[in-house]
Amino acid sequence: MLIEGDNIMKSQDIKNLSSSYSTAHTEIPDRLRVNKDLRYIRIKKKEKKPFEDFWPHDNREEAIADWYERKAAWEKNGKKGRLPKKPSRVTNYSATDPILGQHLARGGNYGIAAGYGGLAPFDSDEEDRLQELGVFEKLPPTFRVRTGSGGFHRYYYIPDLNGKIVLYDKTLKDPKKPEEALHLGEIQWIGTQVVGPGSTHPNGKKYEVVDDLPIATITMAQLLDAISCCKFSKNNRKPAHRAAKKKKSKSSKPRASSAIGDSIPIQDIAMPDNPRERNGKNGREIFGSHPIHGSTTGKNFHINVDKNTWYCHRCGSGGGPLEWIAVMCGIISCSQVGPKCLKGEKYIQVLEEARALGYEIHEKGQSTGQFEAIEKRIQCDNLPEDLPPDQVGVIKGAPRIGKTHWVVKQLIKAQSGCYITHNHSIANHALRIFKKNGGRDAVHLEGKSRPGMCQNQGTTCRECELCPNQHDDGHISYTELEMRARDLLLRHGILTKEKIPYDLCPYYTLKLAERFAKYCFTVPHFIQEIGSRQLIVLDEDPTLSYFFPKSPMLFRYKKERYENKFENVLGKALEQASEIRERIEKKGRASEEDKLLLWCIDSFGGINEVIKTTMSSNSAPEECCYKIEELLTHKYNTVYDNDLIEKSLEKLKEYHIDYSSDVDLKDYIGCWFHLYGKKPLFTLTSGRSGYRSVHLIGDATSPALNMGWSALAMKSEQKILVIGNTLAELFGKALGNAIVIEIPFFKYANNYVVIPVDSSKEKMYDGTVKNQRLKVKKLIKMVAGDPDNEYRHPVMVLTGSKKNQETLIKSIGGICHASQEEGEIGQKWNHQSGTVNVFYQNSTISRGLDVDQYNVLFVHDADFALPFWSAAIEAGEDSAEDILASIIMDETTNSVLRISPVVGCNQFHPKVVIIPRNDLWKIRHICDRVLDRKCGGRTPDIEDIATLIKESGIIDTVNLNEHGEVVYNDPMGPEWEKAVCENTLIDKFKLNLNRVSARGRYTREELEEAIERILKVLKKAGKGEWMSKKDMRKNGLKCKDSLIRPALDRLYYENKAVWKMIGRRNMWSYNQD
Repeated sequence: MLIEGDNIMKSQDIKNLSSSYSTAHTEIPDRLRVNKDLRYIRIKKKEKKPFEDFWPHDNREEAIADWYERKAAWEKNGKKGRLPKKPSRVTNYSATDPILGQHLARGGNYGIAAGYGGLAPFDSDEEDRLQELGVFEKLPPTFRVRTGSGGFHRYYYIPDLNGKIVLYDKTLKDPKKPEEALHLGEIQWIGTQVVGPGSTHPNGKKYEVVDDLPIATITMAQLLDAISCCKFSKNNRKPAHRAAKKKKSKSSKPRASSAIGDSIPIQDIAMPDNPRERNGKNGREIFGSHPIHGSTTGKNFHINVDKNTWYCHRCGSGGGPLEWIAVMCGIISCSQVGPKCLKGEKYIQVLEEARALGYEIHEKGQSTGQFEAIEKRIQCDNLPEDLPPDQVGVIKGAPRIGKTHWVVKQLIKAQSGCYITHNHSIANHALRIFKKNGGRDAVHLEGKSRPGMCQNQGTTCRECELCPNQHDDGHISYTELEMRARDLLLRHGILTKEKIPYDLCPYYTLKLAERFAKYCFTVPHFIQEIGSRQLIVLDEDPTLSYFFPKSPMLFRYKKERYENKFENVLGKALEQASEIRERIEKKGRASEEDKLLLWCIDSFGGINEVIKTTMSSNSAPEECCYKIEELLTHKYNTVYDNDLIEKSLEKLKEYHIDYSSDVDLKDYIGCWFHLYGKKPLFTLTSGRSGYRSVHLIGDATSPALNMGWSALAMKSEQKILVIGNTLAELFGKALGNAIVIEIPFFKYANNYVVIPVDSSKEKMYDGTVKNQRLKVKKLIKMVAGDPDNEYRHPVMVLTGSKKNQETLIKSIGGICHASQEEGEIGQKWNHQSGTVNVFYQNSTISRGLDVDQYNVLFVHDADFALPFWSAAIEAGEDSAEDILASIIMDETTNSVLRISPVVGCNQFHPKVVIIPRNDLWKIRHICDRVLDRKCGGRTPDIEDIATLIKESGIIDTVNLNEHGEVVYNDPMGPEWEKAVCENTLIDKFKLNLNRVSARGRYTREELEEAIERILKVLKKAGKGEWMSKKDMRKNGLKCKDSLIRPALDRLYYENKAVWKMIGRRNMWSYNQD
């Protein structure tokens, strides 16, 4: 039953609801309109931040001057980061401006710019405490607004206010941050804005006028007297009486860098332009112009050598070496530096950039980007013999630690259990391990549409004589089929579709056999239908994603010069609705669950009409989003019964037919019942295609779909074992009574060489990332060769999505294979064929399958969409940014490490991973296996890399002999396996790259002579004396520049010389040992 407000909805009203929506316009109160000097800013509905740039400026000339300043800083920074469009008009408005009027007519929010007309809104976050302190008793009554979050805005005119004031309590501490004073509120000024009355808060509540009084005018002195009981900053400094400036408040102070960055001298990386030095009370300081965005005064940038910090006076920001590297490399802008500015992805990127500069960044204490949601956790070197006593266990670890084998043994120990995974190929893999370990009494349950699960294709179940029916003599009865299913299980021990005789239906036979089996291996689709057992295993994060609401795409668009290109994705999904509606109508009388499903379909029909109208009229896509948001307003006034939702979703499984389309209507319906209230609609931008995709956002903060089984399992004290990473932690935390068992060690790390590809010498595209990926694609072609060549070299290539897989295959050509549903046997055939095997993230291979036969893997891109977590970041959800980065790292790491050796098979084969440098942060466990880590430098020429990979025999070779037969060669020499054993693989790879690149530039004899000369200079200097190449020249070294680096690499590899980084210089010394 549906309830709207206090009224029970009748079934005939359900369809009408989808076509109706709120038409309320946002209005600016008259109290504000009377002051013609006030300026207003456009904000999207249910948001708080302006969506237009340069809104603080009330004239175009000033906005353009600001843009030119930003452009100069952007160009100096290597065109990294976002440069806003050049302003074509003013983006703050008067109350009568038609642009603002149209925006408000569509129900959009608006902001009021502080400072104009002397307006200074007093934003009270802790109203009760401010009242208790008597702050408002000393101020006159004025216009007051209650915010959507429950706070208040009081509006005052303060003509002599000099800047924004932040208020803290002198005695009370912040309960969330006990080391900090309680934040009470702010008095806003130029450069800030407050959301206006009549707007809608992200939580759906309105900003309401509670005191409709004239706005009071006060002086700065009156204000200071009223707030004298508060702290104005952490050092309790009072705001000074001086003329107001249109300048950003210097609220951020330089802070000490983390311990990881302490070894990087700030003067080596952040020296000001035109530097001058002074010794002050804070130590040695160097000041001058900002090295990136420059200075008009010539002294806006300071570094403190003694404290190892820097500070920018223009941006009011500062930090340590890591923060500066982030600014220098365009990871963040100077103005974004502040507490916790380097988290997740950004932190990993900064560490990689520091290493690329040649600095030693130690792994100990370094964040791995792993999100931790469960407090109770243990770390161990190996998986424990037995399960912990806790009811829920989460197993986290690198590939190849034997998780699947261990889980199967735990299932056998438990004497009954369910193994749930996201793919039947992985279920088969686990079932084979189960059989090898002596397991019996198990069923592999698959869906009707799976190959081999229907003996009579083309007929419905009702028409098929193999479908059990007690009331039709032409069909086998349930009782007979149940007996035969039980006999088959007893006879075979492990029952799969291959064991079902031709005169029985595989689907119903396996379903009935499952009732008698001690073990069931299947996918999450069946978890609510199968019987309860002692141990439930949920294998890997893609399996867990079944229980989290999806965020399906409604439509996508691309803005072109004269029109908008649209693709209506929801329309494709609704093609599946007709059959569901037909099945419900055939029943005659619809149940409450059926009515709810029809209401959902009709609601999506209303949204689909909005999309189609926008497409036919060539209206702005933003207009379409506004109208959809209006349609969603009724959704929030409707209360759903949770039991009815569960029953409706179960009914949907009955009615739903598997389609070949990439979109699935059940994802939309599941999302509809669990919309993310803070941000139900979100737009993602695709850098590759130029399209923007608009998504309906389901609330994936915790599992909410198909979870009926979990309550029963927890109540009956069954054990639940969850294997995975970030989603596993979130899932375990939601269940409760969980412990994490983490095995951080990856035993095959020494097998890997990771080659990051930079964008040097590639100028095809403007963007760095695009050029890096172009070079990776060129390298794939060089290694794979021509499709008509009699020799082929099998490699794996990772992309971020199925769409990216298709695009890459079209670009590379006929030698590629699109890997999709193949199991381990199918992957061995792919390898033997010598093709470029392209797979994508969150696919069958990326989780659970071993493809150790491959020795070379390319990462073309690792960008898969996570609409919910992207929306959650914008909505300010706690830890959303960390969770997003952690999920990306989980999936990329699992995909890359699928080529790792397996126990007892080629355990010392070297593995080469080639990846765009910008994606390097996404890999865990092999961070210290990067080729250019030890001695600095950039990526070698891709031609040399391709030549070495083929000549060394690291990559396998498949060729046709004279009879046209496929011959498989494994020509790799034993010296490469020896390098893996001795942990010298990276050094050996580098030496051989030098050898390849030296062809035509110098002879072997010349290299040997250079080695002798360098060794002589180092010996003469003595052990412990460190020399750069320049120092060696000064001490008599005479040889070609092109010979020095390869000669030093050889001496280092042979342990005759040692190397270290001093500042930013590579230094060498004689190794007498």
